Amino acid sequence: MPYTASNFQGYLACDPAVKIGRPTSIDELLALIRSHARVMGVGVGHSWGQQQFCAGDGADAMQVVLTGMPAARLANAAAAAFWDKPNAAVPADFPVRVDAAALVAAVKGGVQTRMLLDYLANYKTAAAPKGYTLPIFPWYIGQTLGGAVATGSHGSDVTEVEVAVANGTLITVMAPSNTHLFKALMVSVGRLGVIAQVKLRLAPNAPVRRTLTRASFADFAAQ
Repeated sequence: MPYTASNFQGYLACDPAVKIGRPTSIDELLALIRSHARVMGVGVGHSWGQQQFCAGDGADAMQVVLTGMPAARLANAAAAAFWDKPNAAVPADFPVRVDAAALVAAVKGGVQTRMLLDYLANYKTAAAPKGYTLPIFPWYIGQTLGGAVATGSHGSDVTEVEVAVANGTLITVMAPSNTHLFKALMVSVGRLGVIAQVKLRLAPNAPVRRTLTRASFADFAAQ
């Protein structure tokens, strides 16, 4: 995803010459960036505006999608096999790494938010028998983590960003050491680089009870 250079409802399409790059490794991602003049990460392509979604208007422009990376596919298709196993038991290339002691998780940018939330909920420890969750997450959980972070959806959850930048290199940005760039990446909509990995704060999961009380308008207004 996405399979065409258009937003997720198909209402706005990019120029037909714009390419879509689906790297299967970090090396391929960096090579794609170096070989095109204009590149941007597009997550699952849910942006509303054409200017926000399209990398350009010609053959030198490329939309980059990370959902095709093996690590992302592993999370989006086969994470259930590892939901009930401790962190050490998952494969070396598993795209989610939980540090329960530090309450953080490193997550590949192509993993969808809904898959991460399901994985964390089933990652149970003695300190968190109900599993873990993100303190803040967006309403639309079909986003990739990279896309969600680049559109300001996770706020203070994010502690570190690994991003592929315009010269085809990979850099790590943390708020304490580079506050200005870190804040800019949080609202970059894929323009400042392709987010390859993020570190997010975690919180122990807790049950929430929702109740429904029927009341007349007068009673509600009085309350």
